[in-house]
Amino acid sequence: MDRFAGCDLLLIEGYKWAPHPKLEVWDPGLGKSMLAPEERSIVALAADTPVTSVALPTFRRDDIAGIAAYICQYCQI
Repeated sequence: MDRFAGCDLLLIEGYKWAPHPKLEVWDPGLGKSMLAPEERSIVALAADTPVTSVALPTFRRDDIAGIAAYICQYCQI
């Protein structure tokens, strides 16, 4: 894909069943199950309620600086 040549990082939304590393943004108020316990490609979780059912780095959904720092560390950039 030439249009992404030179990019250090590409963030995409969707493609939840593709094997690339993912950050799951979970809102229990939507009534959907969290994917992280079963989907191995999820490397971190963002949620506004405490989550103890997964052993992943977890952030509040509004912790933009924390999430950005984690992504940079994870991607070694």
